[in-house]
Amino acid sequence: MIRQYGDIRDRWIETDKADWLAWNQPYEGVPDIMDAMISAGAEVFVITTKQKRFCAALLSDFGLYLPDDHLFGLEDGPKIEVLRSLKARPEFAGKDFHFVEDKLSTLRKVHAEPDLKDIELYLAEWGYITQRDRKIVKAGIVDGVTLLSFEELEVLGTVDPWL
Repeated sequence: MIRQYGDIRDRWIETDKADWLAWNQPYEGVPDIMDAMISAGAEVFVITTKQKRFCAALLSDFGLYLPDDHLFGLEDGPKIEVLRSLKARPEFAGKDFHFVEDKLSTLRKVHAEPDLKDIELYLAEWGYITQRDRKIVKAGIVDGVTLLSFEELEVLGTVDPWL
């Protein structure tokens, strides 16, 4: 099924890329903040369940360019394994990790991994989350997960706003 969805996307892009891009718009302001983070020297990674080629096309359309080793797609494995591999890179030893996600179940899985406990976990308030997930996190029912507003994203990992 995943391959079939990829094939459908490929055909759509091949026949009408502008239409495909129009249907895949970013959350307002998020690309600007990501660009500001990158420009300031922050290490920004995208870990998605989409195939990498589609994510790269979207990022390019949004004006964002990440090095190849900063973009992880479906073919790179589960998000937990990607996070584990990033933490294992020597250049990131002792660095803070902030993982922003819009799926609470993924954040719960990451939090359950002992070697990933030091990653700051955020449920993106602007993402594909349910009211129930929002209430659960706001109530503090899920350990280690913080609800992240767009305004909080603007200062994530820093004292001064990125923009």
